[in-house]
Amino acid sequence: MVIMIAVVLAELLIMLLLNDAFAVSMEDTHMLGLAMTDTLSLGLVVSPVVYFTLLLPLRRKTILEQESMRALRDDLTGLPTRRLFEEMIQHEIDAANRNLNTLAVIVIDPARLSEVNQIFGYTLGDRIITAIGERLKTLFRKSDFEARISGDEFAVLLPEADETSVAGITHNISQALHEPFEVDDVSVNIGVTMGVSVFPHHATDASSLIQRARIALSKAKSDLELYAIFDHELESDTQDRVRLYGEIRRAIEEDAFKLHYQPKVYLDSQRLAGVEALIRWPEASPQLAAKLITFSEQVGLIDQITKWIVSEAVWQMGRWQDEGHVIPVSVNISARDLLHSDICDYLPVQCETYRVSPELVTIEVTESSVMEHPEKSFELLRRMRSMGFRVAIDDFGTGYSSLTYLRDMPADELKIDQSFIMALDGDPKSHVLVSLIVQLGRKFGLKVVAEGVENESLLRHLKEDGCQIGQGYHFLRPQPAGELIRWYVRHSSEIELS
Repeated sequence: MVIMIAVVLAELLIMLLLNDAFAVSMEDTHMLGLAMTDTLSLGLVVSPVVYFTLLLPLRRKTILEQESMRALRDDLTGLPTRRLFEEMIQHEIDAANRNLNTLAVIVIDPARLSEVNQIFGYTLGDRIITAIGERLKTLFRKSDFEARISGDEFAVLLPEADETSVAGITHNISQALHEPFEVDDVSVNIGVTMGVSVFPHHATDASSLIQRARIALSKAKSDLELYAIFDHELESDTQDRVRLYGEIRRAIEEDAFKLHYQPKVYLDSQRLAGVEALIRWPEASPQLAAKLITFSEQVGLIDQITKWIVSEAVWQMGRWQDEGHVIPVSVNISARDLLHSDICDYLPVQCETYRVSPELVTIEVTESSVMEHPEKSFELLRRMRSMGFRVAIDDFGTGYSSLTYLRDMPADELKIDQSFIMALDGDPKSHVLVSLIVQLGRKFGLKVVAEGVENESLLRHLKEDGCQIGQGYHFLRPQPAGELIRWYVRHSSEIELS
């Protein structure tokens, strides 16, 4: 018995000396027979008692420690993850409390990375993330601490920094990330937006400092600024956004939206050219309803809303057809829907389901959204046209597209932004501009629609300029489907009698 104990103690001493070798070279075994004599790389034989009571638990602990260490470092950039970043913030908070210092946290959001992944693939996107990490490492002092805290977010901890010192730092970050990233013969430009929080003015713990820097980041994005510093008033804005998100989700689940339809009228004959489907939220306040589309794009709810609009509009077209009314309908598709959704597959299925010809459906996309990624947008719009759908470029004149892009733009219709139409009465330059757009559109074989036709005077100007189609309150405000069809029947009868 004494000899056995001595052997076990000797084996234990050897194992402690060769701990690293065991962790690396020993293989897991789940068979008792193999465990009876586990041979090590140095030729030592270990008894089953020692293996199961000492070696196996020790090896498992080593593996868990290695996995824990890997969890602290990001695989792509080698930068600390959020977990280690929070630990370092807390460490610096303790030091700042002792020394009565401040510290700043900057959350850095490189723009358009999701679009890069969508257009060029995740491999190239990962390489850009790696390059961003490398550039950030060159910017800061040894006492500063950079990290990658989420998929497309970076952050930096700046000991002894305050609100007055971050302006220069954010400028340096912007300059570093402004230079194009050259990857696989592809040159990619990305923007950057930042949010800043400062200890102890904005928060006194690591998690809250990061959260409030993110709140400031959202403010910078909404204001189209390079960066924003947290303000306690922003928290109420955040709570409002959370509330709005919940209300929109509930409206989607409870089918609380409605579609109204506004006619587009041929100016020469006064006959109906089609209608535009416009979403309405009857239960919401006007201020809340006005934020619906923009906010839904920001928080990722727009895909569900657009699909509801498409399905409801095509269903209504089917009902009108059953009643003997063939009415073309336009539906609005956002750039996010076009580039990041399966709407191009969803729309044909809806047309087939409700027996509606694609030629009766017009997809309206804003000029500015198309011009963000013209090549990819053009490709998808060509695909939709190849299936029979028509394409209208909405808010034309605000997207700064060149004549080359206009020449190649896969569209059937231009809708002149209503800001130009509303200025026709008092601004001769607007009159010239609208006239040129009309002539240009017609030269390219496009129908031209004037939005915002509010009175007889504007209608007269547009007729003089040769505009083909008008849309606005002068003809009819957006109406529910039943009211629209009653107006259509009455209007058609009046046109025929005149």
